[in-house]
Amino acid sequence: MEEESPCAFQDIGEEKRTVRQVPRVHIGRKQAKRRRPRQVTAGDMRKQARPAIEALEQSACQLQVFPGFRGMVQELVSRAQRMKRQQYTIALFGAFSAGKSSFANALLGDAVLPVSPHPTTAAINHVLPPTEERPHGTVLVQFKRKEQVLADVNQALEIAEQKVASFAELEALLDEHARIVREQQEKEAEKARREALEQTNPDAGKKTERKEEEEEEEELRDPLELLRDEQLFFLEAVRNGLSDMRGQFGEERTVTMEELSLFVAVEERACFVERVLLYYDGPLTRQGVILIDTPGAGSMNARHTEVAFEHIKHADAVVFVTYYNHAFSRADREFLIQLGRVKEYFARDKMFFIVNAADLAASEAEIDDVLRHVERNLLACGIREARLYPVSSQIGLLAARLAQGRLSEDEAALYRKLTGTPPDTPPPESAEGRFFSGITLFEEDFRAFVTEELVGAAVASAYEDIGRALRVLEAWRTEARTEEGERRRKEEQAKAARLASGTAIEEVDTDIERGLVAQEIEELVYYVKQRVFYRYFDEFKAIINVPAFADEQEEMQTLLRRYTNEIIRFVAFDLAQEMRATSLRIETFLERTLAGIHRRTENELRALDENIALAGYEALEYETPSFVPGLHEWNATVFADLLAPYKNRATFFTEGGNMKLRDDLEARLRGPVSEYVSACEKQLKDAYLPMFDREVQRLRQKWVRQVDEYFTGKLAALTASGDMAALDAAYEAVRAIYQTRRK
Repeated sequence: MEEESPCAFQDIGEEKRTVRQVPRVHIGRKQAKRRRPRQVTAGDMRKQARPAIEALEQSACQLQVFPGFRGMVQELVSRAQRMKRQQYTIALFGAFSAGKSSFANALLGDAVLPVSPHPTTAAINHVLPPTEERPHGTVLVQFKRKEQVLADVNQALEIAEQKVASFAELEALLDEHARIVREQQEKEAEKARREALEQTNPDAGKKTERKEEEEEEEELRDPLELLRDEQLFFLEAVRNGLSDMRGQFGEERTVTMEELSLFVAVEERACFVERVLLYYDGPLTRQGVILIDTPGAGSMNARHTEVAFEHIKHADAVVFVTYYNHAFSRADREFLIQLGRVKEYFARDKMFFIVNAADLAASEAEIDDVLRHVERNLLACGIREARLYPVSSQIGLLAARLAQGRLSEDEAALYRKLTGTPPDTPPPESAEGRFFSGITLFEEDFRAFVTEELVGAAVASAYEDIGRALRVLEAWRTEARTEEGERRRKEEQAKAARLASGTAIEEVDTDIERGLVAQEIEELVYYVKQRVFYRYFDEFKAIINVPAFADEQEEMQTLLRRYTNEIIRFVAFDLAQEMRATSLRIETFLERTLAGIHRRTENELRALDENIALAGYEALEYETPSFVPGLHEWNATVFADLLAPYKNRATFFTEGGNMKLRDDLEARLRGPVSEYVSACEKQLKDAYLPMFDREVQRLRQKWVRQVDEYFTGKLAALTASGDMAALDAAYEAVRAIYQTRRK
């Protein structure tokens, strides 16, 4: 294994970021050496689709006068409208403080998004193109419902084995925690005073010991002693913000951009915000791009995890941001493992990986070290051949501000320093600064991805629809030119084929495919439990290890209870993540199965009339079932008998107590895990088998309409020879339109 550069992975926070006095590495030039040369697509990305949109509209205009083309015309017009309205979503992910917001601001060209102070309070920010109803600068803040906030609170309390039904109960719990902590501190201070007294007066110490024995009483335990600082921080933020939230739960509020930071950067408000919609007019949004800045990968919010999966699934591009000299955290790895689980099930590779603050590099070799480190981590998470970009969001944003004429003297000095420009010379032009930062190369590759893969796929589908219409026109022209006797014979054949087609559609049997869907669900779910327990062993070692018990201030049993609960919550979390990934695998299988049924049906119909052409199968967006982490009734108290024997930190590890606890806990968890998995299997079948049935029924109805229209048009062509001139003219016009695809 390669040795990682020690200078590249110092674990320092972004707030401690310092600018080294070293020769600057030209990030853009360095990145340009790593990527394959490609043609740069200039201009608005959506303009690439305009010729296809015009082709669809012109074809629809030519076909609308003929019987039998009504449905096809509607499909052509509908596709043109969808392409006109097309927007492209970039979803940003990454660890808290990795620089997602600064990267988003660099893409937007201005300091638009404020930085959230804490991952537990962060909201999901959407930056969208403005509309007539919501002009530039409009900000909509959606507040959580009271039930949502309480659910977040109880999730934070779960490690402590506590639950509240109201905010009043939360405040009482926090007050009790504060009181007991205060009393413990007072006892510690008193103990220190007595120890000092013993050193000066031994007799007083003996009296103190006797007094302690006489006054011995059961010590109250802190109800929140098992929580970590981030959970306590979140609970305190909720309590402190309650007074301002009265009457606003579940409401939507319009604020200004200047007020936005109050709802994103102030913890006591941010913890009540579900999402923020910011309508912003900028170079990126003018091209129809929507930017979604998600909470950090370390967010403990269960809804954030589920919403993150939805964004992974539906976004056009997924961008993961990591900080240049931050080691990958456990939260990073959990998110990347989820990406690795689902990556192969997407139609195209839509993932981009950003190494932010690359201006900290002392040399190109150091950048190489960091990129290799990131690639190894991605590979360990199942992500191969990743698109990887070192960037400096700070330089990119400064360059954008220079172009706007808004660079202050201090910013100009920093811009020169970061780009290695002598103080007495002008700073680099904006375009050169953007290239230096590495942002330009990411933007070029993202533009190419959109135009070549997303727009390209839409354009290809558009011309497939036009080509299908053209083939039908050509067949009708040919048959309409036959002699009258032959036309009458073909007319009778068409009538018979029409009846037979209806019967064939009605008799399409999908029982085998439905059984295969159920079997696929069972097989996929079967392996979930195996994968979760395979990861359980690694996670147990990551949570319960010698350094984790180094704090002598906390009791052995307190630590064991905390870590046991964390392990149980990890198993619950991983099960839910596995089920979400399983749902995507099932949807992919459903799509392939239904597409196969569609092709089989089309072949059967073509056996009756070789010119029948059904519209290509386009899968609907499936409504993914919601999977929340379970195992709520299982915690350290339930497993107290497993923890009780372990009193000594040293012997716990040296005598194999940790390994025995690992195996005993695994054995006890297998039952609850099996119950959860079985419930999820039923949930998956209850969701996807009816979806399969509905989709088959929708396809039948669509096939009936298309076949009926096809024969209506064919019979019209066979019985109305006087319209040959119009048919020929339409054919030539649509053929000319179709041939524009090659230009």
